[in-house]
Amino acid sequence: MALQLSQNRLESILSSLEDVVWSVRPQTSRLLYLNSAVDSLYGYSISDFLGNSNLWLEVIHPEDRERVQQKRNFFSNNSLPLSPQSLLAIDGQDLEYRIVRSDGQVRWIRDHVQIHTDAHGIPIRIDGIVTDITKAKQVEEALAESERKFHAIFDQTSQFTWLLQPDGTLLEANQTALNFSGLTPSEIVGKPFWQIQWWTQSTQTENPLKNAIAQAANGEFVRYQGSVLGLQGQVITMEFSVKPLRDENGNIVLLILEGRDISDRIRAEAATNEAQHKDILLKEIHHRVKNNLQIVSGLLYLQSRYIDDESILDILCESRNRLQVMALIHEKLYGSKNLTQIDFQDYIQSLTKDLLGSYACTNNPPRIKVNFVQTFLDIDRAITCGLIINELVSNSLKHAFPEGDNGEIIVDFKCHEDNYFELIVSDNGLGIREGIDLDNPKTLGLRLVHTLATKQLKGEVELDTSHGVMLKIKF
Repeated sequence: MALQLSQNRLESILSSLEDVVWSVRPQTSRLLYLNSAVDSLYGYSISDFLGNSNLWLEVIHPEDRERVQQKRNFFSNNSLPLSPQSLLAIDGQDLEYRIVRSDGQVRWIRDHVQIHTDAHGIPIRIDGIVTDITKAKQVEEALAESERKFHAIFDQTSQFTWLLQPDGTLLEANQTALNFSGLTPSEIVGKPFWQIQWWTQSTQTENPLKNAIAQAANGEFVRYQGSVLGLQGQVITMEFSVKPLRDENGNIVLLILEGRDISDRIRAEAATNEAQHKDILLKEIHHRVKNNLQIVSGLLYLQSRYIDDESILDILCESRNRLQVMALIHEKLYGSKNLTQIDFQDYIQSLTKDLLGSYACTNNPPRIKVNFVQTFLDIDRAITCGLIINELVSNSLKHAFPEGDNGEIIVDFKCHEDNYFELIVSDNGLGIREGIDLDNPKTLGLRLVHTLATKQLKGEVELDTSHGVMLKIKF
């Protein structure tokens, strides 16, 4: 009676379990016991398993079947007889695999086997417990997928990224950081971060890093710049940020340290600063050159006040004008944003305005018309063209309109598609009575124009005196 009561109590307990409990006789693989939980887990009844001894093998997922059969060959009668040694080898062994329920659902299970022996060590019973671990496997797979996605981002980013414990111990470094250093995870993980060769070049490198980690461990977000030592002694400048990561209770559990290579930016800023200093210096040089030319022009003017000879006064006046042409270039460059090129139209308009003010002494002075497409010239060609225009316009102002007629002087500058420029200076004045040999001009002004046009500009010169005077230079 007591035995029956005990057996009923045991059966009641086993039937209430969610795990499947089974027992098999090793000599025959005959099923001795199977609790009712098999129905909910496998979708098959106890009678199904009693009627088909191969059902245990058939429900195993096809992709796992061979592996399981090698470990649990007592599932099939075809494998009998089993040696005691092979049975005892699986004693206490857990095996995880998938099964396919009768409704087609796939479940993950953990199968635990226990071998019972007699007094002589001969196996007399195999007991097993099967636990449904599907939810745990799903969580495990989700974590694995999350880990894969994390590493895909973590390792592909161009930034250097490290994960640290709050005490500064390195947990992980991304592939960018590893490639730069030539180190492997096994060489650095678990070490204090500042003791890794990235930072061991000097205390000036280590100490700011230690301080940044300590501040972040206290909850601060830290930014600073520092140097990193890489493979083969390469040193780069980096901008670092150290960010603390808290758990749901507000405790700091992780430090995320990121580094961005700013070596190129530092070099670019240095180059920009150097270029700005050079621009300032060049502007100062242009300013001083202009001042010096104006001083020389002033000295010539003072000297002219003590000279009565008109021919010498003309020479001094022309020399002063030529100095003003060069001084005006340097004045324009001093106020320009681009010190290598000058706005030629603005320059010529200023030049012709100054010339008209110097020579116009009648009630009806000639008009000077400037026709330009906005063009930028380098300083050498701008000065050369400026001197040519100065000579030709000055000559027209002095000689083309002796009666003070209301004449016109035109300065034309064109830029052609074939990368050639064309400078034309013309007037509608008296013209030139005597023929002029441009290859061997008699006056200093025309000789200067011809030399500048052919030697400095490497251009071609044409002269037309049929209607006033027109001189064309193509270069």
